[in-house]
Amino acid sequence: GFRAQGRTAVRAKAIVDDALALQKAGCFSLVIECVPSAVAKAVTEAVNIPVIGIGAGPHTSGQVLVYHDLLGLMHHPHHEKHVP
Repeated sequence: GFRAQGRTAVRAKAIVDDALALQKAGCFSLVIECVPSAVAKAVTEAVNIPVIGIGAGPHTSGQVLVYHDLLGLMHHPHHEKHVP
């Protein structure tokens, strides 16, 4: 569901392992969303393909910034509970 992923060491490692498996399967890039910055950094450093982050901190190869979020147009309390 829509909630932050990778908040524990076990889940963070699983995300990195999944990223490596996707790379091995032939993916040319990855998009990760709503993970702690440290997890995004670990994924980016683990793979040799671009990693695009959405709400994943500054340590990815690139970022998607939804203009509604940038301008605060769709602010909702539900979002605050799920963003790392």
